[in-house]
Amino acid sequence: MNTKKTFNVTLTWTGASELTVVNVNVEGDNPEWLTVLASLPQRAVKAPSELEGIVQIPLKLTVPPDAQPRGYSVTVTVTSRYGIREYITPVRISYEVRPQPVAGIPDWMTYALLIAILTLHIQHNNRATTMPKLLFFLRHTRHHGPDKNRF
Repeated sequence: MNTKKTFNVTLTWTGASELTVVNVNVEGDNPEWLTVLASLPQRAVKAPSELEGIVQIPLKLTVPPDAQPRGYSVTVTVTSRYGIREYITPVRISYEVRPQPVAGIPDWMTYALLIAILTLHIQHNNRATTMPKLLFFLRHTRHHGPDKNRF
């Protein structure tokens, strides 16, 4: 099963009241694992009273199940415009793929083991009440004859 994580790359800007993200490019380790979820161009607007504008670009990282456990990094290059000016902003993203844990005991096996332990305990308790009688009988029985020393 693929592991999927969704996150945002957040850009801030000052000055102009609007910014348009026109392109997002991914380069580095396995760029095909990263998908841009935003429709481009993406326009962001800030109020004139605000000092900074904020635009978030949603991305999804999909790591295949056969990925090697190690550190990976990609560079996401965001191309944006306001007015006639174009800005290129590189964002470095690093992540680590960890070894998959070995599957644990299924829930039904936990319950089956619990039932088995309880059953053995109940059977043991039932035997414990009859054991003293048997031991009493064996201690008070005398052996006579030639088989006296047989075990």
